[in-house]
This record gives sequence, structure tokens and C-alpha cells, in this order.
Amino acid sequence: MSEYREIYSFSVSSRKELAELKIIPSQRPPAFCAQIHQLEDGSFWLFWNVGLTTTDYSKECIEFAEKNNIREEFEKSNIKYSLENLEKLPDFKNYIRQLVPVKKSQLSDDDMAIVWDFLKHDFGPSGKSDTGGLDGHRYFFKIFGDTVRSYETWCRVPDNWCPLNPFVNMIIDRAEIKHKEYYEALGGRQTGNHGQVPKYKSRCLWWPSKLAGGTKESGSRL
Repeated sequence: MSEYREIYSFSVSSRKELAELKIIPSQRPPAFCAQIHQLEDGSFWLFWNVGLTTTDYSKECIEFAEKNNIREEFEKSNIKYSLENLEKLPDFKNYIRQLVPVKKSQLSDDDMAIVWDFLKHDFGPSGKSDTGGLDGHRYFFKIFGDTVRSYETWCRVPDNWCPLNPFVNMIIDRAEIKHKEYYEALGGRQTGNHGQVPKYKSRCLWWPSKLAGGTKESGSRL
């Protein structure tokens, strides 16, 4: 189980932000957030970080609280010993953010061609798709312009949202995320017999085949 908590969030000083993507898996791996920015020199960069699973986050909270005697400190100050109050502590925020560092990678012209196709696509007004399944990854994305448009889909992509797939694939490639589950969540990204990744074909977002009971070659759609 994963969640991209507010404490993981980050901001980038840039000329402008173009888009943001969050992937929230229902199982492992951890939640992922990426932002695409144009810097002052005109170059385009991908910034991202990977959060912690819910289990790992809980362990870090307990470890920090015990090492720093947070319960006793809260009791002395008549503060309720709770996760909400723990997350307000600057030292705790710094501790967690060291575990989820922000990384970056410059985007090529080919990468940006995918981004421009994504940005100019008409996804309609902000909202949540009515597609879904029994389980699967959730995808949240924002497109920045004169107004900010926000979207969410779960497990499957609506027919008119097809540019989301190559956009997500490109981001995962550039971020060099090691967890193959991120790839297997996307249509057309199933690994074949020779370890090659076929070109994007499907309109569906896929969930990890090993969890769905499918094969590596075929994957499993819900």
C-alpha cells in the first residue's frame, strides 16, 4: 500500500512548471511524483522523488519518535501524541525528506516531443475518469497554463486520454526507476521473451502482471 504524503512534496525554482504526475500504486512499489519544468536558460528538466510505502513510513515515524523522546516532549507541552502533530515538527520533516531526495534529469528534444503532444491534448475539463477496475495504480496529473487542470484515473485510461501512456513511460524511463512494477502498470510496456520492451500499443494502464496472475509476456488487464 502506498501514499504520496504532503511531507514528501517539493518545489522547484524555474521559469515555469509544465506538468506534474503522481503514481500511487495499490501495492508496492512506493508512490512517485514527477514535475517537468523549464529553467531560466530555456532548458527543460524532469524533477522527481519516490516516497515510502505506508509500512516503511510508519516504521520511520516510530523510530524518530523513540530516538527523540517525542512522547515525553509532547506530554510536557500538553500536546497530543499523534501523527498529525509529529508531522508538524521541522526536525521530523527534514528527517523524512532526507529519505525521499529530489533528483533531476535534463530532457531531450525527443522527450519534449512527447511532452508537447501530452500538453496540447484535449483531456477535457479537470476531473476524475469514470474508468477503473478491481485494483491497480492511480494516476494523478496536472497541466499548467493560464489555468491549472487536474485529472485522475485508476487502472484504465479513457479512450480520449491515450497520450497519458507514452508520457508516463517516458518519465519512468528518464527517472530510471528500478521497480519494474511501474512499467508493468502501463499498456504496451510488458517485457517480452528477449527482455525487449515493445512499442506502446494499448490504451489501458496495466497493473503488475505478477499480482494479477498473468504472464510476463501477456500481462493482465482488469
